[in-house]
Amino acid sequence: DLRLFSFFSRFINLDTKFLICEMVSSIMQNKKFLTDETDFYRDYIHPKDLFSYVKKCIYGNSLNGVFDVCSKKPIGKFELLNFLKEKYGLQYEINSRVKFSNPTGFKRNYYSESRKAESLGYKPEYSSIDTILDELLFII
Repeated sequence: DLRLFSFFSRFINLDTKFLICEMVSSIMQNKKFLTDETDFYRDYIHPKDLFSYVKKCIYGNSLNGVFDVCSKKPIGKFELLNFLKEKYGLQYEINSRVKFSNPTGFKRNYYSESRKAESLGYKPEYSSIDTILDELLFII
């Protein structure tokens, strides 16, 4: 079993209500992105890292277990907001009245710290910020 916490690619449906999709849509539509003051962390996996991981599992010897897919480094919401502001002109506003629905509950750190994948020889090439930067080249 592979557990994937967050994924981002040039093929993502920007109409979904995921944080990164709403930010990118705001940039493309030149609209202000509204968010609250809560910081949290996500780990966006690059398609190349995911493919590399899957190949390690396919060619591994009789694997049976749970493995978490991780990037080199997760990213915080405010780090992401500031990066997108500097690089792409994202306009955003912090507003304590903004509320988001979280069907499975709020998770401050939605990523894994497990390094079990290293036993398969998997080492991610991209951090979350690298993933977003690389894939946005094809979107914006």
